[in-house]
Amino acid sequence: MDQKSAKVLVLDGAMGTELLSRGHSLPLPLWSADCNLKASEDVLAIHQAYIESGADILSTNTFRTTPRTYFSAGYSFQQSRTRARESLLRAVELARKAAGEKRVWGSITSLEDCYRPDLSPGKSVAEEEFAELIFWFRETAVDGILFETLGHAGEIQAAVESDSGPLPKYLSLILKDEDHLLDGTELADWLPEFPKNFVNSLLLNCSNYKDTLKALEKIAVWRQEPIGAYPNLGLTQPDTTGHIEKRLSDRTWESFIHDALLQGVTILGGCCGSTPEYIHTVRKLVDHWFN
Repeated sequence: MDQKSAKVLVLDGAMGTELLSRGHSLPLPLWSADCNLKASEDVLAIHQAYIESGADILSTNTFRTTPRTYFSAGYSFQQSRTRARESLLRAVELARKAAGEKRVWGSITSLEDCYRPDLSPGKSVAEEEFAELIFWFRETAVDGILFETLGHAGEIQAAVESDSGPLPKYLSLILKDEDHLLDGTELADWLPEFPKNFVNSLLLNCSNYKDTLKALEKIAVWRQEPIGAYPNLGLTQPDTTGHIEKRLSDRTWESFIHDALLQGVTILGGCCGSTPEYIHTVRKLVDHWFN
C-alpha cells in the first residue's frame, strides 16, 4: 500500500452475495456459515479476489458460525458447538491464507437475525455467547475482532464488555435511519454516553449510503474514536434470500467514497452487494485522495 494512503484502510466487501453469484444456496438461518466447510475453495477465492482488488483487511466468513445458529438449523446442542467451532476455525484459516501479511478481523454479529433486533436474547445471554466466540478467535491468527451489524443497544453493550483481552475491537452499527439504531434507540441519547475507549474504531455497515453519510457526520461530533463505513451497495435492502435487485451505479459509489473521505473516515469498504470491483474503486480513490 502506498505510504500516503496509510491513513485510510480498505476493508473487503460482501461474502454472502458473492457466494450467491457463484451458484451457492444460502438458506437461513445458517446463511454462508457452512460454506467454510462445504465450499472452502470458493470462500478462499473470494477472499483472494478482495486482496487482489486492494483490500487491506479481510473479515472472516463467520457471520453465522455460532452454536445458536446451528442449533436453530436443527443440529443437537453438542453438534451445534462442534460444527460452529469447526466452521469458525476454518474461516479464519481461509482468510489468513488469502491475506498473507494483510490484516484479518474475526467477524461477530447479532446472535439472532441481524435485521430483527427484537429477537435479541438479552444482555446476560449475549455476554456468555459472545465470550465463547471470542475465546475461539483467540486460538487463531486474527488481528482483531469486528463486532458488526449490531443494532440492539443492549447487545452492543454485551458484545464490547464480553472481551477484555488484548485483541483490538472494532464496532460497526446498523441503523434504522440516520438518527436511530435498528432497534429504535436514539443515537443522540445513546451514543454520546457510550463508554469511551471500549473500541478502537466505530463504524457503520449494512445501511444505505445516504443514511450512512448523514449519521457519520453526527457521530464524528459525539465520539473521539476513528470512524469508518461499509454500506450496502443495493438501492434497497436485500430480500430474505440475500438477493439485491439493483446496485448503486459506479458514479454514485464514487460520490459516496469521496464524501466519506471528506468526513474523515479511516476504514472504508462495502457490505451487502459489494464485489471486488467495488472494492477496487475504493482502493483507487483512497490512493488518489492522498497523492
